[in-house]
Amino acid sequence: MVADTISKTNSAKLDKALQEAHTEEVAWKYVPLSGPAVDAEFSGNVSTQIGKTALLNCRIKYGGGKTVSWMRTRDLHLLTVGRFTYTSDDRFKAIHQSGSHDWLLKIHYVQKRDQGGYECQVSTNPPLSYTVWLQVVEPETRILGARDLHIHVGSNINLTCVVRHSPKAPAYMLWYHGKQVHLIQHN
Repeated sequence: MVADTISKTNSAKLDKALQEAHTEEVAWKYVPLSGPAVDAEFSGNVSTQIGKTALLNCRIKYGGGKTVSWMRTRDLHLLTVGRFTYTSDDRFKAIHQSGSHDWLLKIHYVQKRDQGGYECQVSTNPPLSYTVWLQVVEPETRILGARDLHIHVGSNINLTCVVRHSPKAPAYMLWYHGKQVHLIQHN
């Protein structure tokens, strides 16, 4: 712990906070050591698929009631301030629950153009900022082997589909022949 760095006037506050605290997380809510700080361990980069929802998190330690804003770095567009949204693009939404250290930027129906940096800014002087990077991927599928196969009527065929550039394995795959679904494969 960093008790050596706390002045004697804060020592009594620290003792009281530690007695009241049930977890370390609650303790840092009561004992600001050097002002707000971004907890990078819980404010990491995000990878998502086109059309899905992305949640970008900015966890602030020792926030002390400071306001957090989100800005898109490519065009310096202010998206949110506190829980209020300041963009006409209704896919963007600020999420913060009172008492929480997490300030989220929710982006619905992610598009390729959304890829890039999003800066979380804390209203300190000078402002504290941290950039969370959003990677938007578009999965690709490919059936292994030759494009055209010639087989005898009644013979078995083994087709293997490879999915690339997907943040996670698909829950299911649809196999088509022409425009008709022939097989639904679940993982």
